[in-house]
Amino acid sequence: MSVNHRIALVIFFVALVHRLLFFAAACRQPDGFHHLADSHEYHRLAVNLIEGRGFSMAGEAPWTPDVRRTPLFPALVAAVYRLFGAGPAPAVAVNLLLSAWSCVLVYRLGARLFSPAAGALAGGLLALDLASAVYANLLLTESLFTFLLLISMLALARYLDGGRVAYAALAGALLGLATLCRPISLYMAWCVGLVIGLAGPARRGRALRDYLVYALSAVVMMMPWVYRNYRVAGIAQLTTQGSLNLYHERAARILLESGQGYTGGVGAPAAPDAMQAQARAILWAHWPLYLRQHGRGILEMMGGGRSVALESLEPRPPMPHWLSLRGYGPPPVFPPQFTMPTGPLGKKMLRLAEWLALLAVTTAAAIGAAAAWRGGRRPGLLLAGLAVAYFLLVSGPEAYSRFRVPLMPLLALLAGWGGLYRHQARKAVAS
Repeated sequence: MSVNHRIALVIFFVALVHRLLFFAAACRQPDGFHHLADSHEYHRLAVNLIEGRGFSMAGEAPWTPDVRRTPLFPALVAAVYRLFGAGPAPAVAVNLLLSAWSCVLVYRLGARLFSPAAGALAGGLLALDLASAVYANLLLTESLFTFLLLISMLALARYLDGGRVAYAALAGALLGLATLCRPISLYMAWCVGLVIGLAGPARRGRALRDYLVYALSAVVMMMPWVYRNYRVAGIAQLTTQGSLNLYHERAARILLESGQGYTGGVGAPAAPDAMQAQARAILWAHWPLYLRQHGRGILEMMGGGRSVALESLEPRPPMPHWLSLRGYGPPPVFPPQFTMPTGPLGKKMLRLAEWLALLAVTTAAAIGAAAAWRGGRRPGLLLAGLAVAYFLLVSGPEAYSRFRVPLMPLLALLAGWGGLYRHQARKAVAS
């Protein structure tokens, strides 16, 4: 077995053991693998699929086709349910394997973009990341989405090495698959693809062609589901979730904080396009307030507030509950979720460890970005940096630690180089 394979095996083993600690805690709870409504909706979609009722979230006939959720993760859960029965534990076990393998992908990506040692450090940092371990143990899209995102980025890194357009097409197609898992990456190809022109080996005319191949490959992967939504509901969109979030999360927060009031779904436009237009008008009219809320959301996502990853192990009030506290309706009933058997002091120590780890990773990532810019690792910097910028831009006021999961591999890549670049530079000089 080569050294690279041994390093990959160690990273995978450490990541898997870390995640299994939370798996063991979740197994002792009656509903430990679910995270508020999202997990229950994925479960319902998967059950209806294996029962032959189509892609529907309905609990009884008629089985109305759902156009809010994207299909890839429910399809994976349905496949696992068909093999092992309709219980969440086997599906979460698949999540654990995908999450642990993502750490190996970060090692491979870091070795290609920076150096083998930097890749090993990046993979180790992700293996020990608390948010990644926690969310791998919930019936959510994060593990599958991050896995597909990293494979896409690895294919794009291979394109940057040799300029073969087939790798650009493969990277775009994989990113399209990731978007069918979690639509937060809907516009990501157009942003991250800029690395093709900024750091790719192709000349200007060919770079534009390769950029379009990359971005349109992602679009092509999504179009069948857009067509399906148009056929079943007359909505030519990948998902209506974006419209709902824009109106009931972002616009609602602005209306409440500005004192104008928000009445939930009462008076909301029924059509997704109209809902989007009204929400955007509210955001544009109060853009300074929205920018402040967006900044607070990023701080929450990065652990600057109460929404640290450990608190996802307990019921977290979403937007509807926030509204109910202000007299806009009865509070929903949240299912029980698992808690770590650490006691109050142990939980405080884990929170402190999480914040200190985040501080160390983000600081090392900033150092790594500066070193990559000065030290000839600009393709790696641009690939990771453009993806980080995209996630920070699209994560709005509603962001919390769950939104950090696909961001951490990118920060770990830069942190791996930031932690070792001085040693690498001295080694290069000595040789």
